[in-house]
Amino acid sequence: LAELEKLESFINRSPAVVFLWRAEPGWPVEFVSDNINQFGYEAADLMSGRVIWVNTLHPEDLPGLEAAVEKKREEGQREFSLTYRLYTADQETRWVETRILLINDGRGRLHQVQGIMLDITERQRIETALQAEQQRYQSLFTHAGASITYYDREGCLQMINPAACRQLQRDAAYLTGRRLEDFLPLDQAAATRQRLEEGLRQPATRTYEDEWDLPGGPCWFMSTFTTIHDAQGQALGVQVV
Repeated sequence: LAELEKLESFINRSPAVVFLWRAEPGWPVEFVSDNINQFGYEAADLMSGRVIWVNTLHPEDLPGLEAAVEKKREEGQREFSLTYRLYTADQETRWVETRILLINDGRGRLHQVQGIMLDITERQRIETALQAEQQRYQSLFTHAGASITYYDREGCLQMINPAACRQLQRDAAYLTGRRLEDFLPLDQAAATRQRLEEGLRQPATRTYEDEWDLPGGPCWFMSTFTTIHDAQGQALGVQVV
């Protein structure tokens, strides 16, 4: 009994909410840990049915949750994770991730569903913001009038926008992954590689003016070489605009 009390105390101090639902319409709650109060609900209200569990779920997510559980059951998967939205008692929307365990009875029929639920609202907000930022960057990269390229530490072209493809008169599928020497005149490739290596040795933003002999004829360019770093400050490659 003392060990069970310790375990219950540990669970209730953690952010993970433990559930046990009956595998019946409406997902009646047989047990929920007291730390469900982080969402404004009392465990006793959910277990007694005064608060109906499915009524706390976002109505757009409920059909998908039920379908996902049924699909996993049919596939014979007993353990899996589900991500969905629920409403707090104050009607605030939260994102949660629940680790599910399907429990069968003695005849192999689904009897109970066990869940360990975590609030991932902040993680979801950050991921959504990052996706939006990536989409904005991709739009700018694609529609920019200036040519933009990105080379890795070995001098291989890893990213190129449509404007740069037009200048080189090659498509991205051909150019991506190739070394400078594969698509630039040797003297131009050597000069560019020297600048890339300099940017990797001494990270900085440098601007150059050159006349390049391109497939469409000689052109003067002003190019800016910017070293790109990872989160630890390690130079990953060089962007050229």
